[in-house]
This record gives sequence, C-alpha cells and structure tokens, in this order.
Amino acid sequence: MILYLSIFILVFSNVFLFKHSKKSFSRSPIKMFSCALGLFYTLPSIILGLFPFEGLFFSINRSLLAYQNFIIFLFVIVTFLTFNFLKSSKKSYLNFNFNNTKVIFISVILILIGNLTKLHLLNKGLYSLEDTFNEDYKEIPRYLLFIRNLDLWGFFYLSILTSKHLFCKKYFKIKLFYFLEIIFLVGFSIFQGRRTGAILPIVIFILSYSFYFKIKIRKIIIPVIILLGLVISTTYYRLALIASSLDSTIIKNMIFEAIFTRVSNSYIILNNVIDYGYKTGFDSFLLSLIGLIPSVFLEDKPNLSIGNEFGKELGLININNVTTGINPGWIGESYYNYGLIGVVFGGVVFSFLIGYFFKKSSFSYDSSKLLLIMLFIFIFSGFQMEIAASLNNFLKGFLFLIFISGFIPRLTFFK
Repeated sequence: MILYLSIFILVFSNVFLFKHSKKSFSRSPIKMFSCALGLFYTLPSIILGLFPFEGLFFSINRSLLAYQNFIIFLFVIVTFLTFNFLKSSKKSYLNFNFNNTKVIFISVILILIGNLTKLHLLNKGLYSLEDTFNEDYKEIPRYLLFIRNLDLWGFFYLSILTSKHLFCKKYFKIKLFYFLEIIFLVGFSIFQGRRTGAILPIVIFILSYSFYFKIKIRKIIIPVIILLGLVISTTYYRLALIASSLDSTIIKNMIFEAIFTRVSNSYIILNNVIDYGYKTGFDSFLLSLIGLIPSVFLEDKPNLSIGNEFGKELGLININNVTTGINPGWIGESYYNYGLIGVVFGGVVFSFLIGYFFKKSSFSYDSSKLLLIMLFIFIFSGFQMEIAASLNNFLKGFLFLIFISGFIPRLTFFK
C-alpha cells in the first residue's frame, strides 16, 4: 500500500510540475525538468513498482522502492521551491544575437577541431574502445579529452542560426554544413553504440526549431519515428558488439530490456545506492569545485568522474575494469553524499543553477535561446550523469557563451 502511495505522489508531483508552468516546453526549464523526471524516474517507478520486472541487465531491492520514491519526491520539492524562490533579474546580461560573421567563423572552427580530434582518437584506437580492460585509454592527453567535444558548442550556435534562417536563402552554405554535421555526429555515435549521442543532435535541432516556429503534433511524428529507429538500431549494434557470440534472434529479444535499462538506469542505480548506504561527506560536490580550476593551475587535477570507483564500490563492474563508469545521476549521487541531507543540498544546487541562469536572460535574443539548450542538456544529463561532470560541462558552456557571443563580436582585429 505504501509503495502504491509513493508512486501516486510521484506521478502527481510530475503532472503538477508540468501543468504549473504556462510556458511552452522550449521556454520552460520546469517543464523540461518535469519531462526528464517523468522519463527517468516516474515511468520506471510505475513499471518496476507495479510489475515484478527484473532482467539480465539489472537487479533491485524491491523492499526499498517506496522509500526510494519518497527520496525522489524530496528532491523534486526542494528543486521546485528553490527555483520559485529565485526572482527574475531586472538586469539581463545574456542579450546577444548571432548574426555576426565572427561568431559563425568561430562556430565552424570549433566544429572542425572537435571532428578532427574525434577522428584522430578513433584512428589511434582509443576513442571507441570496447575493451574496458585496456590501460591505453588512460594515456589520452587531457587536452584531447577537452577539445574532442568542442564541436558541440559550435553545433549549438549553428543550431540557433540555422533554425532562425531555415526558410530563407541566407546562410545557405552554413545551413548545409550544419546538416552535414548532424549526419556526422549521428553516424559517429551509432558507430560507438552511443544511443544518447545518436539522437541528441536531432533533438537539439527540433528544440532550436521550436524557438522560432510552432510545432504541431502531426509534424513531430516523423522525427519521433526517426529517433526511435535510431535508438533501436544503435541498441542492436551495441548489443552485437558486447555479445558478439550470441545469436541475432537472442539479441533482438534483448533490445527492449536494454532500452528500458538505459532509460531506467538512474532509478535502478539509486536503488543500489540506497541498498549500499551513503557516505558522510560531500566529496562529489567538492570535486565539482576542484573541477572549475583550470588544469594549468592544478598539475595533479583529479578526474571529475567517480563512475569507475563508484561502480566497483557498489559491485556493479569488474574490479579490473578501467574505463567503464556507473553514472548515479544527481539524485543518486546526492544521496551517496550524506543521505537525505545530501539530497536536499543537491536539489538546492541543481535548481539554483537552473533558476539563476534562466532568469538572467531575455528570450528576444539568440544567446538566451542557446542558454535554454544548455539548460535542457544540463537537466536531462543531470538526471543521468555525475554531479561534477554535468555541473562543469554547464558552467564551461556558459563561459563559452559569454566569450563567443559577447566578447568575440566586439574584437576589431578580424572582421
């Protein structure tokens, strides 16, 4: 009975969050938060709570599900209250447009650098390794790990520019370059077996498009079918790589469970964290602060990911595995750091970042739309990734936003 009550409360809070905001999804971080919550936590809580579903890829302690749902509800309440406590800024400072040759030039350069770095690492046999016991992975220089994702920031800028001028002749070559980049990113991610990477470029384009044009339900059917097709095909390829000795029929039967496990991973890992117990320290939050220090000022800067150590501690990955990491998500990692106190603290930090930056923008400018894309990624990745990684990616992205759209256009040494 308590389990069913906890599921009802979680569903109710999810619906309340979505209905509370009167703005469209593309202009409302709270709606984004509610959709991410529904996908990664509420839906799994219903399926795992109502059905004794347990498969090859995960195991859970069902006696903890009710308590687990109340922990999620606590995080949601803290996030909602903190977000609404923050007031809108009277002085917005993210007011830049991207109709500037310098911004476009920098965006293209970032994309080319990121793409070439990816191909270089792939050629070295280091980028898409499936051999998780290969120590060579640790030999990748830190600067390559940084610049291999520079293309994403350029891609975000061109997403806004392309969507804004989609139905006019202006920027034809840039728009063609942008769509070729989508094909490259999707193809590269499929080759790696990365489902999120395969669909994210398309999702970002749809979100950017919605800033300028109203999306009707019938227009979204084809993109949704494409996204589902990418998820299924990438999952099949991933399973084929991991379980190459299995029959193709067996692999096909495993696809649904593999997709469900991927979506429900944060919920499942939270269950494992609660079952294991929490630590009396805020190590993950401290690591996030250390991560903000540039490597040039900190010679022995630690790895921001605790995923490998965390996975071994919970007994979820092999002790000899050196590359695989278990991502607990913000809620799971917050609980891992001081239990319920950590959940409250994590909820405050998470929502403060969302609310503070969101309320520092004006939606009549391109830069504010880009900020919403960054918030979308931060929210959805925050439910799945580690605290330090998601927080640092967002803050570094914000600095990129200020530098490229605010500082670069004012320079006079190139036109």
